[in-house]
Amino acid sequence: MFGAISERYAFVMSTLGDDSSFLEHSAFVHESVSRAEILHVIGDVDLGSVGRFEQAMCRAERKGRLLVVDLTECAYLGAAGFSALVRAHKRLGPNLHVAAPPNGMPARLLSLFPAHVSFLVAPKLERALRPGSAHESRR
Repeated sequence: MFGAISERYAFVMSTLGDDSSFLEHSAFVHESVSRAEILHVIGDVDLGSVGRFEQAMCRAERKGRLLVVDLTECAYLGAAGFSALVRAHKRLGPNLHVAAPPNGMPARLLSLFPAHVSFLVAPKLERALRPGSAHESRR
């Protein structure tokens, strides 16, 4: 399922070519599943894409439903993206979970600021989808 998202993104990237004036280096794909809303982040979240990232999170939010931000295919999460997650947590509280592999750049950034990251960060999407997982570590 998630591999198909990457394949579609890769196809779009290869079709557009190297026109960097037009080409965005990130994609945000919203998916609804029975337990949650998922926002798949593909590519980079930096100063140039953070506005689209925040808009995508706002569009994916549903009152009373869990929002999982899937960073498993996010190559770079800059300070602007980190701040957007903190703002989303202020809006959503415990209904915000993040999936970020422990060896990836986004997870390393999140681990540097434990006082600001009170939302659940799970190493895999499947674990982030568990509502209120007490056994998951909050960073």
